[in-house]
Amino acid sequence: MSDNVSVDKPDVTFLDNFRDIFTFLITWTVTTVAFAFTLAGTRIAIVQGCKCTLSSPILLIPLLMCILGICISLWQGALTACMIAALYRSIPYSPGVDITTGLGIGQAIVILYIQLGGAVFIHYFSCNPDETEEDLHDDYDPSLKKESMKSKQQDVAVDSWNTGLRMHRPKYYHT
Repeated sequence: MSDNVSVDKPDVTFLDNFRDIFTFLITWTVTTVAFAFTLAGTRIAIVQGCKCTLSSPILLIPLLMCILGICISLWQGALTACMIAALYRSIPYSPGVDITTGLGIGQAIVILYIQLGGAVFIHYFSCNPDETEEDLHDDYDPSLKKESMKSKQQDVAVDSWNTGLRMHRPKYYHT
């Protein structure tokens, strides 16, 4: 038997301080969201009929969408990344680069679902009891709109106008 047995060190780098964890999380989140927003901007430019010339102002849409994605992911992702980094520092566990990468991409997927996916949360229907899920999907696809929606919208507009008048009357105004 040989006494020169070497033990391989793991290939994973562990992040053991707050700054490293936070930086890794926010970098992956911003990169993923910016890439997805750039792809969405490219699709918008193609749908709008991009002539693909350098003088075309439509080519600015992917760049502007990328900047919007960076701003949104920094705004929404920084606080969550801060909480995740603080959580990992408060417990005796140092996440690896692979775990932190997965958390950053997962956080980006949640942000993308909320921003680009048209997420509808449960409380939407409790605040708008007249809306059904079918009506909501009709808003996203104009070809599914029914003629009855026009009369329904007119009724809602009249009701909201009357409700608004009742709610915003000054106290000294009596009827």
